[in-house]
Amino acid sequence: MKISKIMKHNPRTVNMDKTLAEIENIMTKSCIEHLPVLNNGVLVGIISNLDIKSYKSMKAGTVASDRKDDLTLELKAFQIMTRDVFTVTEETSLIDTIRIMIEKQIHCLPVLSKAGRVVGIVSSTDILRSYMVIAELFE
Repeated sequence: MKISKIMKHNPRTVNMDKTLAEIENIMTKSCIEHLPVLNNGVLVGIISNLDIKSYKSMKAGTVASDRKDDLTLELKAFQIMTRDVFTVTEETSLIDTIRIMIEKQIHCLPVLSKAGRVVGIVSSTDILRSYMVIAELFE
């Protein structure tokens, strides 16, 4: 099975200058845990909800915060993103995708077109959902 069958098509993306606060808002409103970061349409990084938690002060935006805490909300995508992004293409098999995720210990992969553009995203949850459908057929 090709990964294009289970990936989320046309994923939300952000540019390198989005702030941590804006990124967190997008992720919360869209109920997503990973955001590809683009520069002029080219994938340059990825941000996960764990990156947000890692860089954001726990006090930021609260009555207990000080200026230093609130400054974490102004960090830019390029400052918090993972730069060495592993990817797959639409033609990558589901099994090869799983192998990459296990080997690299990651939970999400951007899916690129032949032209190198982000056309989708696949997470470990997407893979589990696909296997759940298959498993239900055999019950």
